[in-house]
Amino acid sequence: MNKILLVIGMLFSLCATGSEQYDGIPDKFMGLVEKGDHISAVDLIFGGAKGPEKIDAETKFVKEQLLGVLGNFGKYYFHEKISEEKVGSRYARLTYIIGYKEKPLFISFVLYKNEKTWRVRSYTTNSNYKALVKSNNETL
Repeated sequence: MNKILLVIGMLFSLCATGSEQYDGIPDKFMGLVEKGDHISAVDLIFGGAKGPEKIDAETKFVKEQLLGVLGNFGKYYFHEKISEEKVGSRYARLTYIIGYKEKPLFISFVLYKNEKTWRVRSYTTNSNYKALVKSNNETL
């Protein structure tokens, strides 16, 4: 009986840890995309909403590009994590497929944990999985 309780406790702790892994950034991002709140999803990747005077031109351009990608694939249907690569305990790349009406979108996040918190270091999107994998292999 004690072994059963131990196993159940371990499974519960793994589930709880998994939902908070990476400070919840991927889960929050996907939840916002699912709701159609692309602006908040993009702000999450870039470290939160900032006033226009605090954003340089390059960052503004990249944010607008990602907003365009997220908004051009039609109706959202699902998302699923398809790979996770770790380098030590503070650097990881997660790749997701987001299913839309028109076609799938693949997105990879590179996350880095500094002293206490996880941050999105970079991201890559593509509707062609093979091209995304090739790009990822060049960047990790």
